[in-house]
Amino acid sequence: MAQPPLTFLERKWATSNFAVGTNRLIEAAVQNSDRKQVQYLDYDFHRNISGYGRRTLLSLGRRLYNNSPVIQGVIDEIARNAVSTYLPQFYGEDREWGNAAEDWMHEHDKICDVAGWPYNRQTWLRLMVASCLYDGEMGTLLVKNANGYPQLQIVPSHRIGSRIMPGTVTVEKGEFDGARVVDGVIVNDSGAAIGYRILTGESPFNFSEFKDVPARDFMLHFVPRYAGQLRGYSPLAASAFDWQDVAETRGFEKLAQKMAASRVFIEETVTGEPPESALSLLGTENDGSDVKGTATGGAFEYYEGGLTTYYKAGTGSKLQAVTADRPTMNQREFEANIVRSALYSLGWSVDFALTPGNVGGASMRVVVEQINNTLDEIRGILVRPACARFDGYRVSSAIQLGLLKDSPEWFKWDYQGPAEITADQGYQSDVSIAELRANLTTPQKEAAKRGQYWQDNIEQAIAAEKYFQKRCREEGVDPNRIVMLTPNGNPVSGPSSQRVAAESNPAKQP
Repeated sequence: MAQPPLTFLERKWATSNFAVGTNRLIEAAVQNSDRKQVQYLDYDFHRNISGYGRRTLLSLGRRLYNNSPVIQGVIDEIARNAVSTYLPQFYGEDREWGNAAEDWMHEHDKICDVAGWPYNRQTWLRLMVASCLYDGEMGTLLVKNANGYPQLQIVPSHRIGSRIMPGTVTVEKGEFDGARVVDGVIVNDSGAAIGYRILTGESPFNFSEFKDVPARDFMLHFVPRYAGQLRGYSPLAASAFDWQDVAETRGFEKLAQKMAASRVFIEETVTGEPPESALSLLGTENDGSDVKGTATGGAFEYYEGGLTTYYKAGTGSKLQAVTADRPTMNQREFEANIVRSALYSLGWSVDFALTPGNVGGASMRVVVEQINNTLDEIRGILVRPACARFDGYRVSSAIQLGLLKDSPEWFKWDYQGPAEITADQGYQSDVSIAELRANLTTPQKEAAKRGQYWQDNIEQAIAAEKYFQKRCREEGVDPNRIVMLTPNGNPVSGPSSQRVAAESNPAKQP
């Protein structure tokens, strides 16, 4: 007999519950003064990252996304490649019903978001992926209008939360009366999310105005990194300080370069004062001094082509050109290493995003394979589950409203995703053909790699062949005279292929 789910409640542990150990096996198990002490993190995730800390990371993520062209470009690139196409495909037996449902869903995609134009299903998916990268998460509420028409409403991360205060927050009254609220997530005794607290006030920090919605009507999209994790946090958290340092260093360097660029020469004179011909930027006199002869501000001189400057011998006076050599090569390499490691926290490669010319051949294929693995994980954890849940919701609602006929196969949906990224299309095609011949892959997988759906390919091939044969019969044309021959002289297909082959090679005729 199976055990019922365990219940996890917040309790204060007595010191007697801890067993005494020697920690002799692993040296790192004992902290010492040689290194910075690490605080203990052996708590549930929501106690290691508070609601305030998570919102701080959210703010950092938004700041970095909107002020770093590298981060913005990479996140947009990931979101664009992850959901460039993600179309529902019916795989049941009733093709007539499936085609009708696909057509209805295609039209519903345009108006599925309550926010209206330009928000649609495509922007919903793209914002979902991008938000999980810079915010750490995004919410989707399944709603219906006054007529019962199914739609969705995007709920940004800062609109999900509960008052940050000591002790346990509990729901008072309603469907979830007595349940705990952990950073905006209503949980049962097993720690599972059963509802979410949506802040509805004008200010997101107004925790007195909210609405508790059940988990059956709400999706919180995030990538879990710890068991028991209820909220998402931005992967930029691991590199936030690095990105800030890069931005500040670049700002200082640009300022230094502008200051250096504004100076052409440094003139060393005996008196240490501007020459009589210099003009003042701040003073009232043309000679750059006040009535007492004291310099009042910056002075400058006009230089013309062929200018010759004379200095008295033995005075040490000279004219020295300002050399602008910043940033140095070491500085550029150091910054490049920081950017490379920081991008890795997003699962992306700097060689793919910024410097593809630095690698080639087999190395680039390895990079592209890692990129495709990242995109596959995003689709598997975020995109596909969200699409399956939303499509099931809207199709069942359409059946209830009479917009679609009822069908016992209403839930049978697969998806046509984007094509895989490839560094060498010809090489990839050769590998696919070889693996198909060796039964190491399937037409379904190969079609998916190209952003196609295998059943559609078969249906289109059959339709094309039927039309081709029909038109040849109508015009009295031999199909083998139309179809392009293969390099060895044999026709690709057709009932008279043997005859054409024999005509092209009389020596092999019987």
